[in-house]
Amino acid sequence: IHNILSNNHYKDILDTHNWSVILKVLKDREEAKTAAVRPQLNGLLGYPGHVEVRRRAAEILIEVGDAGSMTPLVARLNVEPDKETRVAMAEALLKIVKLDPTQAKMTTDLFIKLLIDPDERVRERAATALGFLKDLKAIPGLLKQLAVKDNVPVEKIARVRFYAVEALGKLKAAAAVPAIIGLLQVETDRGVRKQCVGALGQVGGDPAKNAVLTILSSQAEDATVRAEAILAAETVLGPALEPILLPALQGLDTATDAQHVFRRAAVGALGRIGSTAAHPQIVLEITTHGEKVPEVGTTGWSALLAILQRAEGANHDVEVISKITALQTQFAEKAFGPHKEPFVDLLKACQAKREAIAKQTADQIAKLGSEEAAPAAIEELKKHGKDAIEPLIAALANPSEEVKKKVVGLLEEMTGRKFGANQAQWQEWHKTQ
Repeated sequence: IHNILSNNHYKDILDTHNWSVILKVLKDREEAKTAAVRPQLNGLLGYPGHVEVRRRAAEILIEVGDAGSMTPLVARLNVEPDKETRVAMAEALLKIVKLDPTQAKMTTDLFIKLLIDPDERVRERAATALGFLKDLKAIPGLLKQLAVKDNVPVEKIARVRFYAVEALGKLKAAAAVPAIIGLLQVETDRGVRKQCVGALGQVGGDPAKNAVLTILSSQAEDATVRAEAILAAETVLGPALEPILLPALQGLDTATDAQHVFRRAAVGALGRIGSTAAHPQIVLEITTHGEKVPEVGTTGWSALLAILQRAEGANHDVEVISKITALQTQFAEKAFGPHKEPFVDLLKACQAKREAIAKQTADQIAKLGSEEAAPAAIEELKKHGKDAIEPLIAALANPSEEVKKKVVGLLEEMTGRKFGANQAQWQEWHKTQ
C-alpha cells in the first residue's frame, strides 16, 4: 500500500472492488481528501460490498465539505440502511450546507423528510441544516418538533427540539410563536428553554415580547434562562428595558454562578442601552462582585464606559463620575489581567468628561455678567452639580457685583450653605467635602 501511494496509484485502488484494500487505503485521510480522487470517493458512497467502506467515505467527506458531493450524498442517504452510515452522510451534507447554504438549497426537501427519521442524530442534523438553509417551506416540519401532548414534548430528544427552535428563530417564523410559548410551558431542559427565549426575541411581536418579559421577571426561572431573556428583550424593548432590569438586579439575593451570569447580562444590557439611572447599581455590582467574579467587573466597567460615551454633552451625571473615579484606589492595583483594560478606558473617559465639564462650567460662569445669557448659564451650571462648585467659588473674586450675586445664589441653592460672598469661608467649607 505504501508503494501504491508513493506511485500515485491511489485513484486506481479506489476503483477496485477489494473492500479490505480500499479500507486500508482510506486510512490515509489526507490523500483521500484530495480533489483528484473525489469522483471515486463519491462513488464509494454506494459501494455494495461492505458498509464500512460507505461509512468511511462519508466520514472523509465530512472533513472535505465539497458541494460536488452533494448529489451523491442526497441520493444515497435516501436509501442507506445502516444507521451509523446515515448519520455520517447527514453530517457530511450538513457540513456542505454550513459552508454554502445558498448552493445547498437542493437539500431542503431531503432535510425536511429527515425530520421524522427514526434516528435522533439524523433528526438533529436535519433541524440544524434547515436553520442554515432558511427556507420557509421547512416551517411546518420544524413546528412538529415542538408539539406537546399530555404536557410532554412529542419529540423526546432535547437536542432535536433545541435545533428546531433555533431554526425557527433564524427563519423569524411568526407562526412559530404560539408553539414556542406552548413548549416553554412544559420544557424542562435549560438549553432548550434558553433557545426558546432567544428565538422569541428574533421573531419579535407583542406575544413574543410578553412571553420574554414573563421569563425575565420570574424569580422562579433559571437565572441563565433569564439572562437569555435579557438579550431577547433588548432587541424588542431597547431603553424601555431599564425599569425592568434594575429591579431584577436589585432582587438577586445570592452569588451563585447562575446569578452571576444574569448579573453580567443585565449590566451589559444597561450599558448598551445607555441607562443613566443604572450608574449606582452598576457600581454596586462591581464593588460587591467584581473582584471575586472578574467577568462581572469587566462587563461593569465596559457598561459604565458605554453609558458615559453615549451621554449627550459633557454635563452628564457628574456625581457618578466622582464615584467611578473613587473606585480607582480600590481597583487600580488589582491583578485584573485581561479584565483591566476596560477599567483603564473608563478612567480615561471619566477624566475626559471631567475636563469637558470644567471647561463648560467656566464658559457658563463667564456668561453670568450678561443679562441675556445669564438665565441659560445658570440652568447649565445647575446641571453640572458638584463639579461646578469649585469654579463658582473661584468666581467670587469677579469684580462685578452682579456676577457675585448670581454666583452666591447658585452656591447657596446647590449646597444649602449660607456664606454670602465670603470666598475664604466657601473655600474652607469646600475642603471638608
